[in-house]
Amino acid sequence: MLIKENYNVELKGEFIEKIQNEILAFINSDGGTIYIGVEDDGNIIGIPKEKQDMIDKILSSWIRDSFYPNVNPYVKYFINDKDVLVIQVKKGLDKPYYLKSKGPIPTGVYIRIGSTTRQATNSEIRKMIKDSMGYMFEEEISKNQDLHFIRLSRYFESKNIEFNETKYQTLNIKNKEGQFTNFGLLVSDENPIEFKFAVYKGTTCNEFLIKKELKGSIIEITSDLLHLAELHNHVSAKIVSYQPQRIEVKSYPGASLREAIMNAICHADYSVRSNIKVEVYDNRVQITSPGGIYGDASLKDLLDGVQTFRNPSLVNVLSKLDMIENYGTGLKKIIEAYPLEKYNIDDLFHVSVGYFIVILYNMNYKESKSVEIPQEIPQEIPQEIPQEIPQESLSEIENKVLSCMILNPRITRRKLETTLNLTSDQIKYAIEKLKNKKIITSVDSTKSGYWKILK
Repeated sequence: MLIKENYNVELKGEFIEKIQNEILAFINSDGGTIYIGVEDDGNIIGIPKEKQDMIDKILSSWIRDSFYPNVNPYVKYFINDKDVLVIQVKKGLDKPYYLKSKGPIPTGVYIRIGSTTRQATNSEIRKMIKDSMGYMFEEEISKNQDLHFIRLSRYFESKNIEFNETKYQTLNIKNKEGQFTNFGLLVSDENPIEFKFAVYKGTTCNEFLIKKELKGSIIEITSDLLHLAELHNHVSAKIVSYQPQRIEVKSYPGASLREAIMNAICHADYSVRSNIKVEVYDNRVQITSPGGIYGDASLKDLLDGVQTFRNPSLVNVLSKLDMIENYGTGLKKIIEAYPLEKYNIDDLFHVSVGYFIVILYNMNYKESKSVEIPQEIPQEIPQEIPQEIPQESLSEIENKVLSCMILNPRITRRKLETTLNLTSDQIKYAIEKLKNKKIITSVDSTKSGYWKILK
């Protein structure tokens, strides 16, 4: 029996009082199994038979008297044929569960973070209480009742879907009393929640190459974030001896990058004062969203396609705009791209009460024989990608135009119009502004011309 510690597995060499904390951590998190009589390295030592009856009585007493609320439906235990005590803990429905002797305060409430157990913070305890009471952030009345939906309406128009004030209540933008909801705030132009996008030099966060904070309607933020991420999903080519064609490899295969970002946006806890972050390193992309798994589902359930709905109104609108499929297939597509025969769940997904992190590994990292394919760009054209352009100096449209030029220096004005769904006047004005700010210049005006990045 080969056992390794992870988010759902805890190993203990002997039966000690701190095992109470481990039980609470699993029941307050995603469930798991505690093996007692197994050392940290997986070596099985078992529990002496003369101690097994005493341990059974103590454990039975804990389950009956030491925890609140009642944990009996969620904890089962037995001793296997290796004399290892196996405690199986399910995810609880009435969180927080805590030690009766301490109460629902940090010293009495424990949660699981990766392969370790720690005390819950006050904010994490409050969050568990809200979730257990069925709190829905989207349904609450927005503190800001002066909201506008210019950007959202453009997306509906682009899909030929009717959108006006008569649809506000149907979409949960307003409640039955005619007040704007928090969901209305999220999709409005006044949405106060920022999303963060960063590109770092190397494999640590010590030096920024790009740093952006995206604001506005969450629908437009979603579109912008997906566009930025795809700009950094590079393609490499390898020449192999067994076939004449080169093999093209995306840094983040299949639909993994898009699905990880959409999963974060759809299932984040927007009541938490935190940000969704997409961070690009040389060897990985890390997508972090506030809020753990919603409801009584486990990570395994989500990977099997079980759907949970922390933000049903947001999921509904994203589905109408064809941004998601709404079939619970997002995490399954990540597993298809990063199969569990090669990657451990703990390598890809990091879950706690407070956050959900997805890490996607760069398939082109340290590929010494790979050749970068800059999508339609001749190799002889120098690409001078700016280390860091002052973001406050560029408008939203200028940023989009510049991103396209970095990706493809030969991109035409007409192609910019169709790619960004903008008018010729908007593209012309953005290019003039970028030139005036000495960020870009055009080299030649013939078919061989291209955009040169100056900063």
